[in-house]
Amino acid sequence: MVSFAKNLTVVPIEGHGREVDRPRTLRDSQLRRLEKVEKNLDKFYITTEFDDHRLGAFHIIRGSPFNIDDDDPIDLDRRFFLPGPVEDMEHGIKVTNETDFTDYIRWPQFEPIDDGLRREEDVNYADAPRHERLNLYYSRLNGDAGEGAHRGFFCQQAAEVTSSWQHHSYVGQSKRPAFYDIWFSHQTGQACADFWRSGEYYRWLPGSDEMDFLHPSVPHAVATVYDSSRPHAQGILRSELRVAVYLLKEQIRQKDVYVDHCICPVLVIGFHGRFSARITQAYVENDNVIVRPSRLIDIDTPVISPEVRLIVRWLNSRPVGDTRSLTPESEQLDRRATTP
Repeated sequence: MVSFAKNLTVVPIEGHGREVDRPRTLRDSQLRRLEKVEKNLDKFYITTEFDDHRLGAFHIIRGSPFNIDDDDPIDLDRRFFLPGPVEDMEHGIKVTNETDFTDYIRWPQFEPIDDGLRREEDVNYADAPRHERLNLYYSRLNGDAGEGAHRGFFCQQAAEVTSSWQHHSYVGQSKRPAFYDIWFSHQTGQACADFWRSGEYYRWLPGSDEMDFLHPSVPHAVATVYDSSRPHAQGILRSELRVAVYLLKEQIRQKDVYVDHCICPVLVIGFHGRFSARITQAYVENDNVIVRPSRLIDIDTPVISPEVRLIVRWLNSRPVGDTRSLTPESEQLDRRATTP
């Protein structure tokens, strides 16, 4: 499927009198684009959910829906991940539930949200000093995001039992994106927020070759993110985009890794409080970030449901696809067939 090259191909460009490292030039161009996208997403922090129209201004293109329900789906766009084996998922859940830390790790149970109490608090704090209102909403939103983190942690622990993914050594703990901001609408006075943090970051376990540490053969990566918000209009949350762009950038920032690959795809699993989750594939192609979000996954359940099991399978996903070429294999075959 994928491999790494020991030597880069240096292609001379006619008329310039010098040789140009095309893979390095492409990677530098992709890195500049990702840095611009990241910077622009940070500027628009007040926009917590992006529709297709807004995405275009950021050089982000929403592809076809990412099918997460079929093991061998038919895709209109490029695919770089498939779900992990059912047997591994079941074994991982069994081991996780039998651990000595079961009380901490087992599928989290939460008390019902008291919407009446929240409305009462909103009224009582409407005229309170700003710092008191901020403390109220910070506590509330931190709890909402924490519920997503608890359920995400269970899924991650179950997946890691048999996973070939390892914690990402290129992604520093201190630089992982997070955002905790609360503001009040000038029109209504209502609290608004963009409140989320990164979860775990994974890369594919290198092989046995002594050079694999510097030149991993599989350029795929996976990340999780915990958000206090959930999508309301089928848009993509800023947290999901921000983590995807950050991981894409970190994948190609290292000049000495993935040297034989034009595409370093990532998979982001976003947990939206206690309520839902979503799986998004992202990669860079033709100076654009291509994102393919899945349907929303219902995790508001007291038991380990089929939806929860599906997330565990995707956290233990299998990397697939041609990452060494800029165009899909099918297009390459078509082009060769029509070449005289």
